[in-house]
Amino acid sequence: MAKTKELSKDTRNKIVDLHQVGKTESAIGKQLGLKKSTVGAIIRKWKTYKTTDNLPRSGAPRKISPRGVKMITRTVSKNPRTTRGDLVNDLQRAGTKVTKPTISNTLRRQGLKSCSARRVPLLKPVHVQARLKFAREHLDDPDEDWENVIWSDETKIELFGKNSTRRVWRTKNAELHPKNTIPTVKHGGGNIMLWGCFSAKGPGRLIRVKERMNGAMYREILSENLLPSARALKMKRGWVFQHDNDPKHTARATKEWLRKKHFKVLEWPSQSPDLNPIENLWRELKVRVAQRQPQNITALEEICMEEWAKIPATVCENLVKTYRKRNTLRRQGLKSCSARRVPLLKPVHVQARLKFAREHLDDPDEDWENVIWSDETKIELFGKNSTRRVWRTKNAELHPKNTIPTVKHGGGNIMLWGCFSAKGPGRLIRVKERMNGAMYREILSENLLPSARALKMKRGWVFQHDNDPKHTARATKEWLRKKHFKVLE
Repeated sequence: MAKTKELSKDTRNKIVDLHQVGKTESAIGKQLGLKKSTVGAIIRKWKTYKTTDNLPRSGAPRKISPRGVKMITRTVSKNPRTTRGDLVNDLQRAGTKVTKPTISNTLRRQGLKSCSARRVPLLKPVHVQARLKFAREHLDDPDEDWENVIWSDETKIELFGKNSTRRVWRTKNAELHPKNTIPTVKHGGGNIMLWGCFSAKGPGRLIRVKERMNGAMYREILSENLLPSARALKMKRGWVFQHDNDPKHTARATKEWLRKKHFKVLEWPSQSPDLNPIENLWRELKVRVAQRQPQNITALEEICMEEWAKIPATVCENLVKTYRKRNTLRRQGLKSCSARRVPLLKPVHVQARLKFAREHLDDPDEDWENVIWSDETKIELFGKNSTRRVWRTKNAELHPKNTIPTVKHGGGNIMLWGCFSAKGPGRLIRVKERMNGAMYREILSENLLPSARALKMKRGWVFQHDNDPKHTARATKEWLRKKHFKVLE
């Protein structure tokens, strides 16, 4: 039966008024064009409750029993990184079948919500003590002292990498419009390393580090850039230099060089990039550079230098004094959303993708099940390998269980090559050196055919790899042809 429209409050009050003047239910129904049963229900409700307003409704019974609620609440309290899928499976084993949205609604009523885990420095007890000591020593320092500090650091900026979170104003379902996306290429498309410094009076020098930095190179950078920056910024006598505890910075030779130059150095606690305001300035630079959309490394370096010079002194002053809070507004059907990261596509790439789609549009599932897919990936020890979400209560974002420990530049990484098919994962191996064509062919020689055998691929199986120069080199193509491997174009 179709759901009928609810009577307005005026109509319900009119029914009661007509009833009070002595009219019958049938007469009221004919006058107002309503069923007799509807009129009778309104009158009975008025007699019982002395009102025609809607009464509180019980609603559908909860799918999850109080015992089940306690169980999942206890689970996420012990392990905030438990996923909704895990909780659905736990309840299903207990005899309750629910959906993921039901899990979210239930936990929200318990004061828990799913949030992105905060990334915080990886702190050992010795680091915690050092940070506390630093805070106590400088708790009452006047603003003038901080204004006389030159802050310094190094940073890496990728050409098409995740230099910063970019947000766009867009309407619903417009997330893949080119204006609302960020172009990406594999492994960031190259990067540059920068050293820079600033004070409350403005940005100092910014230089590109073209080789792998060691202690000697670091001292050369300071020799050529630190004192000129101090002079340009018109620092007061007795200014203080800040750098972190990178081994190059704390090497005996570097300390001796700073002592001979009579530079006063701020004692810095280890694992404390969050205490250095230059990290905010790096983000400011990366946002500005990303807006310019450089297309090659040379342009990236030039744009970095230009945008660094454009940063106003007021920005630097505010960073030293305090952090500005920003508000956002939603209106006109627009909302601020994270820009989607999509592959950087030139017209030739678009045509190739359309051709591939047309050629394989009607391929049966059996064909795709006979493909071995392969690729390389880099996994960092403490890096941004994935978005991690946790269940937490309000204001508990910095509890250790709700955070992800991080170290500078990811704390090291490994490169992996792996493959899989519809039948399961194939081999996974670590690439210990910089991969070239010969090494790639050696990896395929030792791992591709054994993976195909282990996966019990059908005769005529197809191998897939992307168009990395190592994969499309003439020698690699010839090797694949001699081995009679069919390659997916």
